[in-house]
Amino acid sequence: MPLTSSVLKLNGLFAKIITIRNSSLKAGTQYIIPEERKKIVINENIDLTGNFSKKKVIKRKLIKKPELIIFDKDGTLICFHAMWVPWVIGYVERIEKISGVYLSSTLYSRLGFCIEQRKVIPGLLAEGTMKQIKDTSLNVLMDYGVPNEECYKIINKVSKQMDEEQKNSKLIEEITDIRRLFITLKNDNIKIAICTSDSRKNTIQTLSFL
Repeated sequence: MPLTSSVLKLNGLFAKIITIRNSSLKAGTQYIIPEERKKIVINENIDLTGNFSKKKVIKRKLIKKPELIIFDKDGTLICFHAMWVPWVIGYVERIEKISGVYLSSTLYSRLGFCIEQRKVIPGLLAEGTMKQIKDTSLNVLMDYGVPNEECYKIINKVSKQMDEEQKNSKLIEEITDIRRLFITLKNDNIKIAICTSDSRKNTIQTLSFL
């Protein structure tokens, strides 16, 4: 029996009775419904027909199977901080070491990273592409007086080193059992896609470890 529906209708009925009673009191009379009439009124106002069929329709709508599910990579499939905090620290330290310029505070700020808290904040690291990160790094080096040609050499060298570093599966921490999740979706004929600001090469490489 759909108890919730019945209770709601009963509440509505009693609210009407109270309203009528209050109006009667103001007029100097008291309106009282006989006990037998209460039963009749209640039975007349509880409509139980169609409740089960309505629930079935709602359930079917809620569990309608999607044809495609699009996942974000960092922060959805894998832990963002476990991978990118060590990455950005290694990236900036290498740039400093090769260039001989102490620019970490500026570069961390431009990339969107708080070294004191070891935390990614809104900025390029969280929202930008690898190209934007490289371009920003180039600009910081140039701001510190490093010749343009030397800046490109430094960033290209560090980027290659970080690509190798990213192959280290120890930095990849799954948020859930991704393999099991994808197999379940595939067996149910649901297509899977990944949307990320990371490069295609890095994304495929990361997924190969999972």
